[in-house]
Amino acid sequence: MVAVDFIFGCQTRETKLFTTQVENGIMGLSMSQKTLIPQLKHQGIIERNAFSICFNQTGGLLTVGGQDPALNPRRLPVGFTPLLTTRLRRVDQFFIVRVQEVFVGQRSLGRAAADLFNVRPGCVLDSGTSDTYLPKRLGHMFLEAWREEGVTWPFAVRTVQLSREELERLPSITIVFSSGARLEIKPTSYMELSSTKGVYVPRIYLTEERGAILGKSIPLLLG
Repeated sequence: MVAVDFIFGCQTRETKLFTTQVENGIMGLSMSQKTLIPQLKHQGIIERNAFSICFNQTGGLLTVGGQDPALNPRRLPVGFTPLLTTRLRRVDQFFIVRVQEVFVGQRSLGRAAADLFNVRPGCVLDSGTSDTYLPKRLGHMFLEAWREEGVTWPFAVRTVQLSREELERLPSITIVFSSGARLEIKPTSYMELSSTKGVYVPRIYLTEERGAILGKSIPLLLG
């Protein structure tokens, strides 16, 4: 067993915000040196100030210090991109990356679309956010490419009835970071099956006023 000196707070009251969750606490991870991963590195428990997370419907895994090769038995390549810093005090602890290009299916949305992701505060990686929020001004470019990929229903719908085959034919959304690393978001990640209504719900929204937020449905390695 490994122990580390770490300051944390105790919950003193419940406000019913997380009434459907079984967890009995919340651990925040950020660029702040006061959070757990930098503290593990500072105290010599891990070699790299890095971690990786994997979510599924029944739970997930947190790997500290980098990645666990045993969780990648197919030896799929892992891409890396630099984390950026900002002088904005409100967001200076967020994980922020620079976006170089965006694709819907095989169609690039162009440089202007990528620039929208990089408007301050930038493209934020946040596993604590359930959904993904893309730039609002990206809307017309995204929807045009969506139609050109042969999809007949508008992306902005709240729910849609799809068969499994129709779901898998939807285009992937690919984000290319400044390092050239590519993040492919498959339709099985950005469309969620409602267990109560039997329909699919898009979990990507074109509503962010500045920059973008990539939420927990996006597979990432942070460090």
